[in-house]
Amino acid sequence: MIEVCGVEEINQGEKKIFKVKGVEIGIFNIEGEFYALLNSCCHQRGPVCTGDIKEKIGGDIPQNGKLPDEYYTGEYVVICPWHGWSYDIKTGGHAGDPDIKIQTYKTIIEDQIVYLDL
Repeated sequence: MIEVCGVEEINQGEKKIFKVKGVEIGIFNIEGEFYALLNSCCHQRGPVCTGDIKEKIGGDIPQNGKLPDEYYTGEYVVICPWHGWSYDIKTGGHAGDPDIKIQTYKTIIEDQIVYLDL
């Protein structure tokens, strides 16, 4: 395990980038749970973890002529600032193609410290 930071360093709904063993990794605090993603977009290696965090919106397909019934899903994505590719923060999966995925890392919280299990 590698110590990265204290839990108080990353506010709810925010992220921070850390260099760990020469690799940039984004640590996200989503509703008090911590997630880690490689800071490299699968598209053109942009700094994906520096992008905006958004809650996913779902919707039910209505009958013709009616507006969709939209709702927030409780899942969050990070959107790459270079070209808008978005990835699920928990799984690293691309929002539109399940075959595309960013490397994720397991986080462990002990004594209010965030560790990465590399």
